[in-house]
Amino acid sequence: MLQVTLFATPSATEQNVRMMLSQEIIKADLDCQIVTVHDTSKFIEKDIEKVPTLSVGDDQVVYDDAAGVNDFVRRCMQQILKYAKHGRLRKILVPTDFSDSSSHALRFAIELAQRTNGLITLVHIYFPITTAVDGIVYVDPETEKTLRDKLHAYREEMEAKYTSLPGPVPLMEEEFLVGQAYKEIEKLVEQGKADMIVMGSTGTSDPVKKWLGSVSVSVARNANCPVFIIPPDAVYRPFQHIMVASDEPSLDPGMVKAIKHFTGRQQCELDVLHINEGNTKLVDEGLEIVDEGDDDSATSIMLYRKDLIASLHQYGERQGIDLIVMERKNRTIWQKLFHHSATREMTIKTEFPLLVLHQDDVKPFRS
Repeated sequence: MLQVTLFATPSATEQNVRMMLSQEIIKADLDCQIVTVHDTSKFIEKDIEKVPTLSVGDDQVVYDDAAGVNDFVRRCMQQILKYAKHGRLRKILVPTDFSDSSSHALRFAIELAQRTNGLITLVHIYFPITTAVDGIVYVDPETEKTLRDKLHAYREEMEAKYTSLPGPVPLMEEEFLVGQAYKEIEKLVEQGKADMIVMGSTGTSDPVKKWLGSVSVSVARNANCPVFIIPPDAVYRPFQHIMVASDEPSLDPGMVKAIKHFTGRQQCELDVLHINEGNTKLVDEGLEIVDEGDDDSATSIMLYRKDLIASLHQYGERQGIDLIVMERKNRTIWQKLFHHSATREMTIKTEFPLLVLHQDDVKPFRS
């Protein structure tokens, strides 16, 4: 059991802090005990200069009068979770290049974290310069320090910005890495530091550095966890109407359970699109719904259309879809969708968030 010490004088502030901390500890399913110390002699012994102060391991979190109780509890939980290895909070990784697109993805991640009891880790990857002469990679210490400071300031800015949102602001951490973005992100997943990833679909406007545009495709292909890809103009709304693009004859119950688990939506409407591109008779007749079935979990729809991306877009617009879901094992659709030109169209032009699930993501829900 992790034991933390709250140094405080009896007051309404102390009561509120204890109550809120206890609630957050229970929500994170942590084995943690709060010990309260009111003895001022202990304050002196432990070099406590101001109360309330929470002592967690070798770290101290000091109350800020200007920021208030909510800020203090949030900072306390960050330290507690660090020592408790995050408990059972779902770890949501949000890569950022500080662009508007990645900030927009963070907005989605915050809403998702609120629904799924998640912890957000903002990660920035610095790719150092390789000299053309000898091929040696040089890490510029000044550039690295500047970017580390920028990431820290960005996290603090985002926490302050979203404090006004309804409900508690999810806890945020930061991680700075050096290397190739998609490789470092995949390593974080392998190390158990991410249960899901939320990414913007395009990054900086610099054509040489389409950071998230290319990285999101590589991560969606290879990362062994669910990946949300958020287009830059998508407006957040709860995932109430979800479209599943599939080349399977039916949607198994395990897939339905996985979608509800990863979106935090136990009550949602599912449309399963079985897309057939082999019927030439209907190719030029636009988007045709030729068969429709219904069961307790989803509506099954057969579409015939030559252009796969256009089919998904048109149906989504017509039906008011909030999210498109694909499973990585759907090889036919996946190969078409993630062909270079199709990927560019899907990630840049679509107005719909995309959730990519891999076979290992769904497997626990099929047992």
